[in-house]
Order: sequence, then structure tokens, then C-alpha cells
Amino acid sequence: MKKFILCVGFLFFFTGCQRIETKNHQLLGYSVEYQEKVIEGIIFYEKNGKNYRYCVTVSGRSNNAAYDSYYKVLTDDESITFDSIDRRFFGSTYSPFENYCVVEFGLLP
Repeated sequence: MKKFILCVGFLFFFTGCQRIETKNHQLLGYSVEYQEKVIEGIIFYEKNGKNYRYCVTVSGRSNNAAYDSYYKVLTDDESITFDSIDRRFFGSTYSPFENYCVVEFGLLP
């Protein structure tokens, strides 16, 4: 009888240990809305009344971070780097007058 109870107990224990794979591997930190506009056949992205030429997603790892993170940025500079955004975003030198606007931030596990 004890063996039967022990076997049933293990069966219930291991039934709940199933790993479920998630399809979305990004953990969204925050996201804000922006508009996509076409002016004379060129796509622009608009946020707070300012038009940006590019919508760029960059990823990397911040200093002392446990996970990689990503930024989705509206910018006029398509060669913008993760380090330049990350330094300004979490540093003390952030200025609202930069040539980019962060519209999404999240973690990559």
C-alpha cells in the first residue's frame, strides 16, 4: 500500500513539472505609441510633433545587467548604437533634446 501511495505521489509531482516554451522571447518593459506617416513617398515616424526618418531596434547588455535588453528608437541617425542610447537612457546626462526618441524598451532573456 505504501508503494502505491508513493508511486501516485511521484506521478502527481512530476506531472506538474512540464516546461512550456514561450513564443515571445522579449519581456516588454514599456512601450509608447507613435505614428507612421508617408510624406512624398518617404516613410516618417512621428512622436510629440517631431518627424523621425528611421525606426531602429538595437540590443545589447548594460553594465552589470543580468539580461540583454533592447531599445526601439525613432531617430534621424540610422547608425545609432545600443551603447549611445543606453548611456543616455540610464545615465545622468539624458536630455530630451537628443536626436532620437525611445518608444520601446524590454529585456531579452
